[in-house]
Amino acid sequence: MRKQLTTIALAAALAACNDPAPKTAAGLSGPIPVSQTTRLPGLDGPVEVLRDPYGVPHVYAQTDADAVRVQGYLTAADRYWQMEGFRLVAKGEISSLFGPIKPVLDLDLQYRAIFMTRDGRPQGEVLYEVLPAEIKDLADAYAAGINAWIADARAGRNGQSGPHSWSGDRLLGVLFPDLLDRVPQWTGPDLLAIGRFQQWNLSGTLEMEETAADLQAALTTTQFTQLIQFKPAATSVAIPTRAPALPLLDDLGIDTWGSNNWVVAPDGTSDGLPLVANDPHLAYLNPPIFHMIGMDTQTFGNGEFNLYGVSFAGIPGILIGHSEHVAWGVTVLGYDVTDLYEETLNPQRDAVWFQDEWVKLRRVPVHLRMPDGGTLEKTMWIVPHHGPILPKTLDDGEQPRSIRWTGQEATQDFRTFYGLAKAADMDEFFEAVGHFGVGAQNFLGADTAGEIGYYGHALLPARDWDLHDYPPFLPLPGTGPAEWNGFVDSDRLPRVRNPARGYVQTANHDIVGNNTDGDPLNDELYTWGWRDLGFRTNRIETELVDGFGSHSTDTMAAIQADNLSLEGLRMEQFIIQAIDDNPALARDLGVDEAREYLDDWQGTTPTGIRDGDNDAPAAEQRESIAATIYYTWSDLVQNETLFQDELDAAGDDLELFSLRERTLAMVRIFEQSDDPAFAVWFDDVETAKVETRDQMTLAALAEAFDIIADRLGTTRLSEWQWGKMHLWNAPDFLGIVGLTEEELGPVGQPGANHTVDVADAILTDRGFESRQGPATRYIAQVGPDRVRSWWALPGGIVFDPDSPWYDNLLQDYLDNRYFPALLTWDEVHAAHTERFVFRP
Repeated sequence: MRKQLTTIALAAALAACNDPAPKTAAGLSGPIPVSQTTRLPGLDGPVEVLRDPYGVPHVYAQTDADAVRVQGYLTAADRYWQMEGFRLVAKGEISSLFGPIKPVLDLDLQYRAIFMTRDGRPQGEVLYEVLPAEIKDLADAYAAGINAWIADARAGRNGQSGPHSWSGDRLLGVLFPDLLDRVPQWTGPDLLAIGRFQQWNLSGTLEMEETAADLQAALTTTQFTQLIQFKPAATSVAIPTRAPALPLLDDLGIDTWGSNNWVVAPDGTSDGLPLVANDPHLAYLNPPIFHMIGMDTQTFGNGEFNLYGVSFAGIPGILIGHSEHVAWGVTVLGYDVTDLYEETLNPQRDAVWFQDEWVKLRRVPVHLRMPDGGTLEKTMWIVPHHGPILPKTLDDGEQPRSIRWTGQEATQDFRTFYGLAKAADMDEFFEAVGHFGVGAQNFLGADTAGEIGYYGHALLPARDWDLHDYPPFLPLPGTGPAEWNGFVDSDRLPRVRNPARGYVQTANHDIVGNNTDGDPLNDELYTWGWRDLGFRTNRIETELVDGFGSHSTDTMAAIQADNLSLEGLRMEQFIIQAIDDNPALARDLGVDEAREYLDDWQGTTPTGIRDGDNDAPAAEQRESIAATIYYTWSDLVQNETLFQDELDAAGDDLELFSLRERTLAMVRIFEQSDDPAFAVWFDDVETAKVETRDQMTLAALAEAFDIIADRLGTTRLSEWQWGKMHLWNAPDFLGIVGLTEEELGPVGQPGANHTVDVADAILTDRGFESRQGPATRYIAQVGPDRVRSWWALPGGIVFDPDSPWYDNLLQDYLDNRYFPALLTWDEVHAAHTERFVFRP
């Protein structure tokens, strides 16, 4: 792996540049010659791009539209395969690559249904139409930039020098050599479609509701309620809402799948400057799911942008980052915004029974592009008052299910990020976030005046029926008793400004306390059902409180890097007790040596290795070995030995649908094992004898030992370091669809499931493969004169193995190190490594 310049080396380089070259009106001066001059139709004036020592491009333009047009060109140059992949999925057009292969075709039709409005139109088209003219112009400019790059690529005008070619995925280039010759022109609605796709990933609960329905149908009521837990395992401070009737937590709260962010007020920091930290947890991909960029239309122009941060390829602007006035962070909030309806069809299968009458279905023909240039026509059916019927429920002869999702509404979410880009203070921060409608996010931020704030604004369905009769986290009857009554008023959504406690933190947790009593349905306002254990938010809370008054960028980084496993510390006692109470059995199974590692374990999950060797400090190695033992055991318990036998006996292909549910069910069952109603889970229903908790625990431990020895090739516990077993890797597009090509890794990684530095992993033939984690790490210090920020990215900016910016940031990311954002013209100009000019 290529190593980036260190922060110290870069600081020295900047300090040596005491006399930067004079600026010109277009910024076209500097010590490095122009690598490439590109004609980009539609520009208002010349645009300069400087790529810094980390590979981040900085765009200097005279207008905002010019900056966004060049952003589209650059993102295509750096990430075209990723961008095109997002578009194909978002528009249900993967078949245009692979043809009418059933799994691919089924996926396309599923996404066509999800991303369709209730009147049968693609959501991207509708969202584009409702945009204000100035934002629509920016979307058009970004799309035009992509199209200009495609035109240049077709003509062979943009090779490996300058903005890089699209050949990052070599096998894709071989499989589809004529792709760029036949891709459709990019349009503004395409960008909105990609945005909706990303919002679905951050808000849709379709799979969870379908799986919950299968479990409820197959299991007894007792089994179902014992497995599907809502009460968190650990708790944290709630965020105030403006709805006084909602229960507010005074002490401790609740966590879910993915991300972390927090903001600390001036009183909580050592230098009196507010701090923002964010590490959104998404799938690991090659290239990384975020593309990073700086955009400045003020230094040499009359625009409103002076931005630095990250966005998804195919979406203009900045999603997470900062301007010169406001820094903001974003994580998934998790409102329940999706409902499945079980519809009753008439014999002709062209109407549904709703509120005592037959309502005609809307028939919508859809045309799927094929690799040969032809199209395949299919028919979608829409329930006018709910939404599209999911194709697979019709094809498989099941009771048809329609989907209602807030994403079917014509919201103006792009206005939020456009508003944040221009926001001068927290007033404008709150105004901007007030436009966000779908894929509810925890928006928090700080401004240069020292104010901090949080707003969880999004469309939240008003469900006024008796929720205990028809829980929204299960499929609902389509006949009419469980219908949305508009959306919850914005004044009832969580929001806080300059809280007395001096900070706000989120880890996708239940910020209003609905789940505290284990029943999310008995409060005045229903917000969600599925939440997580609370281990991350609990740990963040502790660290923020303990260090309050002395927080700095260093403490922010330390919290983001925290790999303490509250799950492991909670559960290891049961392994130790099983060994202590059954010493002969433990010896016979060959697992008694685990005790000394687990008993000494402080709960951390470091790699225990350095460059693949056993040369880490001895204490770190022992911690890592305990992590290997615990997490292999925990994986087996959750996925095989504890409740999977009951699920297998109840029906084919039944399983708990999320890591959150499996872990929480495991914790609850073990901690209530003295209750005979829970103790039955430890018995293997496939054997004649009745197994106890200790017997199951030790049997799983013995199997874990075999797996570790097999994966690592040794039975010596002293060589079972976590970094050898727990592997970071990122697949490319072909890896995502089930094939393999370029992947980064595998590399040993610290952290684990439910740690703050999360590294959710799946046990495979190679070991634990980490599939999701921080898509970026970001810390901002908001001073009165400017915002400074530090970042980490799991890979590089450019998807081309021949580029120096392909994986140059990966090792520092894995080591929890950051690179500084170069923000001013002088900083970037003094240190840049490549230089491009775009002219009208």
